[in-house]
Amino acid sequence: MKILNQYDYKPKWTTVFFSGGFSGLCATVFIYLAVADNRGLIIGLIHLSPIGAKIFYWIFASLSLAFVLAASFIAYVRLSVVQRIAVTTDGVYFPASQWTGGEIHVPFDSITDIKYFEVQKQLFLYVYSDGLRHTVVKNMLPGKGDFEEIASIIEQRLQSN
Repeated sequence: MKILNQYDYKPKWTTVFFSGGFSGLCATVFIYLAVADNRGLIIGLIHLSPIGAKIFYWIFASLSLAFVLAASFIAYVRLSVVQRIAVTTDGVYFPASQWTGGEIHVPFDSITDIKYFEVQKQLFLYVYSDGLRHTVVKNMLPGKGDFEEIASIIEQRLQSN
C-alpha cells in the first residue's frame, strides 16, 4: 500500500482568527453595554427594563466568550493534532474525528457512493462505505484544486469497481 497523495486537513488560520476576533469584539461590546448602559432596551415589540437589558447583555457577552473559547480550542487542536487525507493505491485514509489524529482506512472496494453538498458556499464531499459516511470539507484542504483531485480519484475508482 503506497501513498500516492496526501493533503493536510485542518481549519484555515483566517477562519480561526476571524471567528475568535469577531466574537471577542462582540464580547467586549456586550460587556461594556452591560456595565455602562442604564436606559433599558427595545427590541422590536419587546421592551426590557434596565435590569432586563443588563441580563440580556450579560447573556450575549457569555455566548460571545464561549465562541472565543471555541476558537481558542480549534487553534489548539490545529497546532497539536496532525490530520490528513491520504490517497493510497488501495484506498483513502480519512481523519477519524475532528479532534484526534487517528485515521480510518477506507478501501476503494468498500466505497458504495459519493455525493456533493453545498451549504452557504461551503462544499462537502460525502463518501459512503460499509454503512458509514466520511466527510471532506473543501475549505479544510490547503490547495484550491485538492478537493476536486480527491473527488476525481474516488469517482474514477468507484466507476471502475
